[in-house]
Amino acid sequence: AAGLLLLWPGLVAMITYENNLSTLISRAGSVLPGTIPWALLSCGISVLVKMTPSVFKGILQEPYAHQVFAVSVGFLMVFRASFSYNRLWEGRTALNMMTGKWTDSMNQMVTYDRVVTEGPAVNDSYRFIRSQVHLHSLLHAVALQFLREDEDLDKLVPESQTEDIDEFGHADTLVVLGGITPEEKQILSKVKGRPYHVLFWINRDIVQRHKAGGLAVGPPVLSRGMQALSDGFNAFEVASKIQDTLFPFPYAQLINMLVIMFGVSTPIAISTFTNSIYLAALLSVMAVVGIVALEAVAKEIECPYGSDDNDLPLSTYQEKFNIYGKQLLLEDFTRSERG
Repeated sequence: AAGLLLLWPGLVAMITYENNLSTLISRAGSVLPGTIPWALLSCGISVLVKMTPSVFKGILQEPYAHQVFAVSVGFLMVFRASFSYNRLWEGRTALNMMTGKWTDSMNQMVTYDRVVTEGPAVNDSYRFIRSQVHLHSLLHAVALQFLREDEDLDKLVPESQTEDIDEFGHADTLVVLGGITPEEKQILSKVKGRPYHVLFWINRDIVQRHKAGGLAVGPPVLSRGMQALSDGFNAFEVASKIQDTLFPFPYAQLINMLVIMFGVSTPIAISTFTNSIYLAALLSVMAVVGIVALEAVAKEIECPYGSDDNDLPLSTYQEKFNIYGKQLLLEDFTRSERG
């Protein structure tokens, strides 16, 4: 177990960085390269206005009208970014709750069955414990696949076939302790809600084991483990809500239109009331890039489940869950030798 615990500090979550000026030169996960066309456009418009003053002379008598427009766009951008960050944080919270509750459920079922010390049921304890760890790992994996909209069961692999997790905590495959059996793969390939079906397998295994004399605790205590399993699934539903529900279309349409209007009108307004062509170009680029970058950040983080650099590292969370499961299996199952 100590060896597994040493793995924990090495688990990577998203992009790690030091909050200093070095972040300005990092391209991984950055939205700034996408703002370059807008920077060139605003700079070009600004230079055009300054070089053809007769064309734009008198187009703006006062800056106040554009200031009102700019404040409105800025307010909408802040709202957009705040909404997206709240989605990211709620998604992370739901994922953490899901993992924690299913870890608790797995731990409780293993603990309850280990207290079986006599009777015929003791011979099947090792099988049940390995089955619970495997099924909980499979449940966690298919839930993560569902969240990242991945239906390829070939990406659920045993530890021996896993690929390395990249520097941002992403991998194409998800490790399932014990792998996925041909029977499980055949059944899951035919169902739509795979997490719901694996949940059924876990509940069925628990009920059958309890009926056979295992899980030597009273029903009120056993129900706590079942409740943890249910609570974890409720957290999965919250995560699914975030994945399924996009930012409202009318808002997205309006913001896209306003960003285009802002990108065109702002260089004209700044150049009209700025004497220096260089300062006009610089201020135009700063204003436009700021708004465009803020919108790009909002789009980047509003759907946190995927494989982009800024998405939540689902492969890392699966590895974290499996570490807990492997710790349970590292115990000395002396009773397994009796069977």
